[in-house]
Amino acid sequence: MIRKGWFLAGLGLIAIFLSFVGATSVRADNMITVTTTDDVVNSNDGLCSLREAIIAANTNDFNVFGECERGSATDVDVIQLQAGETYTLSIDGDNEDQAQTGDLDILDNATPAVDVMIIAEGMEPAIVQTTVMDRIWHIHGAGFALENVETTGGNSDQGGGGLNNDNGQVALENAIFSLNTSGTGGAIFSRGANASLNLNNVEVTRNNGINPGIGVGIYNEEGMLIIIDSNLSGNTAMGDGGGLVNN
Repeated sequence: MIRKGWFLAGLGLIAIFLSFVGATSVRADNMITVTTTDDVVNSNDGLCSLREAIIAANTNDFNVFGECERGSATDVDVIQLQAGETYTLSIDGDNEDQAQTGDLDILDNATPAVDVMIIAEGMEPAIVQTTVMDRIWHIHGAGFALENVETTGGNSDQGGGGLNNDNGQVALENAIFSLNTSGTGGAIFSRGANASLNLNNVEVTRNNGINPGIGVGIYNEEGMLIIIDSNLSGNTAMGDGGGLVNN
């Protein structure tokens, strides 16, 4: 079970990243606060959506009054969600890798060790779900940390219904992955010689695999995989590895 109410302000996750990459220091955090649960990209509405916050972090841009804070090329972009709130992705359009539509793409923008951290401070996790035909998180060779967030309802026929880690460094802590669907890695798909995936107190449950339906909880190929105090249960596979496939 997820131990609710434990919030590390990112310190534990940064330490995990530093151990992965062999770094000894990281610059101060650059906070970006999400102020709406709506999935919008509008530079004139006076709000900062989760999608806009990620675009700001990826591009080191924005800083329009009332909108998202500017992303940083030198500091860790920490995107703060409201605990207990539900953020629903509703902008359709897959196979796009700038976070404008479909899933939320996390890009490597040359920040040392950690590019983007997403955290929810409070007793209950924030929930990120989708109503469109796409996964939720897509990591493109970036350093990414997720804490106190539930990822649910994602779907993809290309691997990783909840999260696809493409040669990035990913740390998940106090997180839940549920009801995600894909052919490989229904919840989490991680691949690449330089990829790393670390789970600490993470629940991966009730995810589904469609043809071929292997590694439904987690599918890991080539990269480093560390699982600590986590639960993989109730995942359904048509093929091998309802909980885990580690190649």
